Amino acid sequence: MGKKRRKTGQDSSDEDQNKGTSSSHQSQQREDETERKRRNSDQDEIGATGRKRRKPDHETRNPLEDKFNNFNHDLSEVFMKNKRKLLFLRCCLFEHVELQVLGNKHYKAKDYFNDLSDKAKIKPTDVNLLQELARLSEIQEAEDVVQQYMRDNNVQNTDQHRLSSYRKRLCKSLTEFDPNELNRVNAFYKLEFPTIWDILFELESKEQLEDESKRKKFAELLGPKPQKILYE
Repeated sequence: MGKKRRKTGQDSSDEDQNKGTSSSHQSQQREDETERKRRNSDQDEIGATGRKRRKPDHETRNPLEDKFNNFNHDLSEVFMKNKRKLLFLRCCLFEHVELQVLGNKHYKAKDYFNDLSDKAKIKPTDVNLLQELARLSEIQEAEDVVQQYMRDNNVQNTDQHRLSSYRKRLCKSLTEFDPNELNRVNAFYKLEFPTIWDILFELESKEQLEDESKRKKFAELLGPKPQKILYE
């Protein structure tokens, strides 16, 4: 049998150095892993759009959240009872809700409200925009639903995210439109829509009412009463 070689001073030195190198390497690995997790966490929070995502519901959930969601559902159901009122709502929200949401025929009023909520244009403590929509719609049930939510949850009126003056006049003017004039408006724009609300949405989504002169021509086609409301 071969004799067991005795460790030399050089062997001990090399062994100590290897241990130190191994320990240092493991420490560096731990630091790298911690940094990797931190970067991944930051990326998850920021997301692909570059905008910071909202934290999970269990971290930021407002006590009013469930009541707010039920309120949005109830108000949505009111507008869904009348197709023309849903078209009215779509036109009112043209400046606030994404076009692909408004243009989806399968979407409901609740989808519009979800989009507003995602953009923080309505919140559990701020339903001013929905209150204004309810009033403008002249649907008493819609106004009652909003008022009850605000009263029961002590939600105050705010001045944020109101409809523009032009948008309110435009939607109000179309409620006074005489359906007998529909063919004339369709013919002028070479369209075939069943309601003036559909015509308005088509024109706005195709950016055909961006110019003031085009807006005035549209108002003229609506007839004297709507035109007066739009440009009073």
